[in-house]
Amino acid sequence: MKYAIFGDIHANLEAYEAVMLDAAENDCTNFVCIGDIVGYNANPKDCLSAVQALGCPVVKGNHDEEASIDTPLEGLNPLAKHALEWTRQALPEEDRTW
Repeated sequence: MKYAIFGDIHANLEAYEAVMLDAAENDCTNFVCIGDIVGYNANPKDCLSAVQALGCPVVKGNHDEEASIDTPLEGLNPLAKHALEWTRQALPEEDRTW
């Protein structure tokens, strides 16, 4: 039994797909996501859906947390703040709740 432990996807679907291809080529059968599925890049919903489809354990990263709540975005660099504001708008409520 091989595990693929991955994280910091940050809504980069192409990178996520490359990691999953590598995991398949290395006969990984189990997965664990250590968070930060969303943030920075253009595909938060697609990345969330892909991770959800794995049915694996997931740790909520700080970007995942900030995308899921409606509190002021404080203490973040300007790029992260802008990306999370956009992500909050891009994700439907059911994805933000998950």
